[in-house]
Amino acid sequence: KEVIVTSPMHGPNLWPQSQLLPHQWKQDVQQAWAVLLDAARILTKAFALALGEEEGIFDKALQYPASNLLFLRYDAALLAQDSNIGCGAHTDCGFLTLLLQEPNSAPLQVQRGALRAGSLRSSGAHFVDETAWINAPSEEEGAVLVNLGDMMSRWTNGRYRSTVHRVLLEKGGTKKRHSVACFANPAYYTEVSCLKSCCAPSVGMPEARYESITAGKYISDRLGLMYEPPPPHDDDCNV
Repeated sequence: KEVIVTSPMHGPNLWPQSQLLPHQWKQDVQQAWAVLLDAARILTKAFALALGEEEGIFDKALQYPASNLLFLRYDAALLAQDSNIGCGAHTDCGFLTLLLQEPNSAPLQVQRGALRAGSLRSSGAHFVDETAWINAPSEEEGAVLVNLGDMMSRWTNGRYRSTVHRVLLEKGGTKKRHSVACFANPAYYTEVSCLKSCCAPSVGMPEARYESITAGKYISDRLGLMYEPPPPHDDDCNV
C-alpha cells in the first residue's frame, strides 16, 4: 500500500538530470535510502531499551519520517585562505544521522566527551575543546557512522548527548571528501516530550529541562525557517 504523506517538510525528490546518471543509479539510491531508514528504526529500539523504555516507543515517530538524504562533497581547493575547515564545529539539529563515508577520505572529527547540546538558539558548538578532537573511523568500506542529534538530546533530557563534529581537509591539498548523510528525523507532527525514564519522578532523574514541541517546529526553528502550524491530520504522531 502506497501512503502519501504531506507536511511542510515533504516534497518531490530533487534528482540530477537522468542523462548524467549511471545505469540504475536512482534505483540504487532509493534502495540504500530504505535500508538506512530501516537501520535507524532498529537503532531506536536499542536506544529505547537502554533507557528503560518500551522497545517500540519511537516506532510511530519513524513510520513516515520527515527525513532526507544528502550527497556531500568537500573540496580543499575551495577552502578559505589559511583554513583547513571544510565544515565547522556543530551538532545536527535532528534525531539521528547515519553517515556513509568514502574510505580513507579527509576525516570527520568528533568532540570526545562534549557536554554541549544544541538548542533553538545555538548549534551546540560553544565551548569547543580544541584538544579533544578525534578522527571518526572511515577506513572500512560500507561502514555507517551514527551521530546523535539535538532532538535526541532534548527527548532524553540530556541523557543522550548530540555529537559535536566537524570536517577537516588538507590545506593546499587536492584530496576531496565525499559522503552521504541520511538525516533520520521523526514524522513532522511527532510530539517531542521528555521520556518518562529521563526525568522526575523517575528515580535519580532531574526535572524535564525542555517544553514539549513538535519535531517539525523544532527542526524548522533550528533551521531558521518560517513556521506556520498547518491543520492537524490523520498522520499525527505522539510518543
